[in-house]
Amino acid sequence: MKKIMIMLIITFAITGIYSIENEYSLDLEKIKKMEHINHYKDNEGYVSFLNAEELFEFAYELVLYDEKNFESGVMLVLVQLNDKLDDDKNKELILELLKNKSYVPKYRAFLIDTAKKFIKKDSRLYVDYQDIILSIAKDVEVDKRLRKYAVSKLDSNVNDNLEEIINLLKSNNKKKISASLLHKLRRAKHPDLENYVAPVLNNPNEYDEKILQSAIMCLVPNFDIKYIGKLMEISENTENQKILSAIRHKLVDMNHPEAVIACLGVYEKAFKNADKFPRMARESFPYNLFNSINTIEAMIECKSNEYYQIQGLIALMKGKLPYDKEKILKLINSTNNEELQKMGKNVLRFLEENESYLASMKKILTKHRGYKVRGVK
Repeated sequence: MKKIMIMLIITFAITGIYSIENEYSLDLEKIKKMEHINHYKDNEGYVSFLNAEELFEFAYELVLYDEKNFESGVMLVLVQLNDKLDDDKNKELILELLKNKSYVPKYRAFLIDTAKKFIKKDSRLYVDYQDIILSIAKDVEVDKRLRKYAVSKLDSNVNDNLEEIINLLKSNNKKKISASLLHKLRRAKHPDLENYVAPVLNNPNEYDEKILQSAIMCLVPNFDIKYIGKLMEISENTENQKILSAIRHKLVDMNHPEAVIACLGVYEKAFKNADKFPRMARESFPYNLFNSINTIEAMIECKSNEYYQIQGLIALMKGKLPYDKEKILKLINSTNNEELQKMGKNVLRFLEENESYLASMKKILTKHRGYKVRGVK
């Protein structure tokens, strides 16, 4: 699957001279003779003279010739296909090829990616494309990996049969959970989303990186807050930068004081282990706390919770964020909490020493203030 997924990043298009009425298909007996590959070996410029039909044949030959290195070899074909896109007839040709069950799974995956990149969502053919890959996903005679790959490309908004897609995703996964399933449930705002996310977060060592990362990113406001502690537990035990980064992003998105405090813990780990988390330790900390500016300010101004106030002041300095000095002075003079007073004085020094920089940051922060803070009254 790894090599199949590589093709997602390739942008390419296809053309041809046959209409859909011709029921076009490849001549597999001819392809087995490897005529195009043999010509290419004699003359590397040969590919540039091929028409769309011949380019499709050449791509199939490459699958048969060296399936393991198909993705790199097919670039020869893709460069030419990029220049040969014209009208919907050629897009219909891709769909016609995609219907053919006799082609090997690697080639059909190639066609799925081609159609995905080539047929736009506003095209009249997009529904047809979705129906074809749904039929591939449902066909028990099709290679299991290809079925799973087809399901991952399904758009529930087009097919209007989310439950059927969910069942297909579950049937293709031993643990009944996959990254594709989680994201489809999230996009559909499915009421059972938490029932699929919770097992992953409660048993992170039993799932691969991709599923765990997806479960973290699929936490949504109606149940995300109660998983802050679980996210902290995962962050303390992971050495995977992608997982730690996903936790950081989700905590920032929660707009809750406990999430900000947890985020400080995540970054503390990154700073102490800069060799393992170089990107987070070097670049991301201030940027991500920009997105929590309203929450941090609400924490500092929360007179009923001095712990929140102290943590808010810490976040203000760690995030290199501006704040009104007069409000800090008022805070220092209105509390008997020595730790809070000390932290307030540290913030004052920080604001004075970085006055020029913080003044420039005020303009940037304007766009990060349009959200409602949770958990602070």
